[in-house]
Order: sequence, then structure tokens, then C-alpha cells
Amino acid sequence: MNLQASVRATAAAATALSSTGLALTGLGVLRNNVPHAVGGSCLVATGIAVVALILIRTWITDTSDARNALAAAQRDAEKERSRYFAAQAALENEQGRLRQEVNAEQQRIASILATEREAMNIMFEEKRAALVSETMEVTVRMFRNGDFAPDTLTTGRLIQFPKQEHQVRTTGQARSRGHEGVAP
Repeated sequence: MNLQASVRATAAAATALSSTGLALTGLGVLRNNVPHAVGGSCLVATGIAVVALILIRTWITDTSDARNALAAAQRDAEKERSRYFAAQAALENEQGRLRQEVNAEQQRIASILATEREAMNIMFEEKRAALVSETMEVTVRMFRNGDFAPDTLTTGRLIQFPKQEHQVRTTGQARSRGHEGVAP
């Protein structure tokens, strides 16, 4: 037991008290002296009670197991904290690396797209120039062949409608109004 100095002194006094009580009880029994035997027995009981109380106090106030458990829990928590910080640092490093790779890939793709766009613009301009040149050649040929020359003047022809015979109405003819009805 790891006892403090005051507790050790009390335990030593209780042991001495119990030893004295045993001696006094033995002396009282040998001489047939009841007060010595009873007094010695009381001293022994008191000494044993003090030792028992010291042991109980030590048992109650002994926190070494709890301190050991707390220390182990603190060590585990510190290890977990260290692992957490290490994992967080690794994650941040990985994210930084991925960010750099994505940026590099975006720059690479942007340069490829710019190159392809420039090539397509050049190809478009070449095709456009070829089409303009071909159109001009065809237009010149058509002028030379007279395709754009004005047609000879022709007089317009008037379409005549056929003559219709108009019936002249007489005032005495009845006009039909409505269903089979005749109106004046």
C-alpha cells in the first residue's frame, strides 16, 4: 500500500495499540484480572477498528486504478487525435495535388482547343476563299457566255377573256327569295 505519512503513523499507533491490548488481555487472563482482560480486549478492538478504517479509507480514496484508466483513455484520445490530424493533412495534400492536376489538365485542354480552333479557322478561311474564287470564275464565265445578257424585247400579250353573254333582266321577272318563294 502506498500510504501517506500521517496514515502510516496512525497505522503504526493502531498496531501498537492492538499489541498492547493483546498483552494486557493476556496478562489479565493469566492473573485472573477481569478489568485488565476487558481493557485489553477493548484496546485490541479499537486497534483493529482503526486499522480497518485505515484500510477502508485507503480503499475508498485509492484512485490509482481510475487514474491509470484515465491516463490510458487520454493516451488513446491523443493517438486518435494524432491520427485525425495526420489523416486531415493527408486529405488536404491529396486535394491540393488533385487541384493542381485538374488545373494542369484544364490548361492542356485549353491549349489543345485553341490549336484546334485556329486550325479550323484556317481551314474555314481556305474553303471560303476557294468558294469565293470558284463563284467569281463561274460568274465571269456566265457573263462571257451571255447568260446575264438582257433578253430580246418582246411585246406583252394581253390575255383576252372570252365574251360572255349577259342576260338582260326584265322588270317583270320574278326573283326568288328564300325557299321557293317569289318576291315582287
